[in-house]
Amino acid sequence: MEVTIPDIGDAEDVEVIEICVAAGDRVAENDALIVIESDKASMEVPAPCAGEVGEVLVALGDQVNAGDAILRLAAGAESADATPAAAADAEVPPEAEREVAEPAAAAVAPAAAPPVKDIETPAAPEPAASTVYAGPAVRRLARELGVPLTAVPGSGTGGRILKDDVQAFVKRTLTGPSAPQPAQALMKVPKAEDYARFGPVEAVPLTRVRRRGAANLHAAWQQVVHVTQHDDADVTE
Repeated sequence: MEVTIPDIGDAEDVEVIEICVAAGDRVAENDALIVIESDKASMEVPAPCAGEVGEVLVALGDQVNAGDAILRLAAGAESADATPAAAADAEVPPEAEREVAEPAAAAVAPAAAPPVKDIETPAAPEPAASTVYAGPAVRRLARELGVPLTAVPGSGTGGRILKDDVQAFVKRTLTGPSAPQPAQALMKVPKAEDYARFGPVEAVPLTRVRRRGAANLHAAWQQVVHVTQHDDADVTE
């Protein structure tokens, strides 16, 4: 039987960080076969039954997803003695879960976003804001979002600009090809210190969780305004 990656939630392309068995090894039910690591946690993939490992289908560093085969397992005597009903109970749920999960995933998969077209700037001078056909609520929303109403095409009656038009304009601006990208390297990284001059050094690669955490913390440090506020209160009485 082929042992596959179980349901791992919304994680994708998880990395194989440890292989606990090799071809020819005998394993008991629930023994760890491999260890995978997502951006948030690591988990062991257990053996569904006792048996002998026939072939390992993954290698260290491979990226796998739910349903991917990781090894072939020849069922041992313990599982051979199981009743057909027990075998059916052991084998059917993973297949049934995959059959149910695949249509569900297809149903909720986001549709491909339509290509964003650049808004052409008219050659003629832009009309004054007072000539824009929009209600007070729409104008207030545009001011809060910093949207120039003269650049928003109206979909209402007679070209009237609606709230949905303003929100759609903001969405196109943020997701368009010219959208500003977050700065990842605003600060110069200092040259790495040569610690080997102090003695022997062992380099250990970071786990996937630590790599992602380091990148996110670095970006947050550069982009987020860091403010500390202190309040004093006299609670003598």
